[in-house]
Amino acid sequence: MVIQTFDKGYIVLSILEQNEKSDVFLCADNLDGKRYVIFRWKDTAAIAAIIKYISDQVQRKDFYDVIECFSYDKEFHVVFQYYEGENLSDKLKQENVSFEERLEIGRNMFERMLLLNMPYYFQSICFNKNNVCVTRSLEVNFQYSFWDMEHFNTYSMKQVSQAAAEIVSFLFEKELKKESVDPIQELVIRLKEEEWTDYMEIYTSYQEVCAEVEQLSETERKTPKTWEFRLWDKAKCLWKPVKRAIMFLILVGVFAYMVYIIHQSLQPKPDQKSFDYIGTVEIK
Repeated sequence: MVIQTFDKGYIVLSILEQNEKSDVFLCADNLDGKRYVIFRWKDTAAIAAIIKYISDQVQRKDFYDVIECFSYDKEFHVVFQYYEGENLSDKLKQENVSFEERLEIGRNMFERMLLLNMPYYFQSICFNKNNVCVTRSLEVNFQYSFWDMEHFNTYSMKQVSQAAAEIVSFLFEKELKKESVDPIQELVIRLKEEEWTDYMEIYTSYQEVCAEVEQLSETERKTPKTWEFRLWDKAKCLWKPVKRAIMFLILVGVFAYMVYIIHQSLQPKPDQKSFDYIGTVEIK
């Protein structure tokens, strides 16, 4: 199957998704073999709602992952760059990714988002563990989807910051459960609760967190700070003086017992009564 434009054709290599309203294809350029992902809309109502919005994104030079859009056989198509790599969800499940590597993945992810200068809708969609694509060298790209595309104009920085909070929470799930890295925990809270004016604020905040976290020792990063741990930690601190007091009382008790034994041994023994007869029987 070939999807034809005015000047080139895209050979369909596989169908990634398919439903009544749209299809997603992995394709190759019939001239140079370069791979792309093509979204095809078949629903006329959906096409009418998104066609201008998508056309505007194609015209922008900074959002260069969007290659082109066109109509073919009464259906609307959008061509995106295709990137090799593993989605973040699978990578963290299948590999033992260190804290430092996850910190770098986050740094590359936020930087990539900044360079592409996406609109709110695409930022919100791409901050998703299944849409973040990570290479072996920890470079980050995005795999695009069009979930809730018909409501693109309702997305704002609120949705972007919430999505960023979710992806950061997923990246550092281990540390957040143990409450071991305060700067990351504070960033997640801020992303969820504060109002952000633009994406640059989020990007800058993550960079500041990275700088702060890198100053922490490995022991500090791995030490849990949950209430159970804090309670146990306080109990251990209190146990030291309590232990010393108990040992002192034991020593006092032992000393008192020894004094008593010595005192008893020095006391004169009382006269013992002797019996010559038991009844009429003489004891010899």
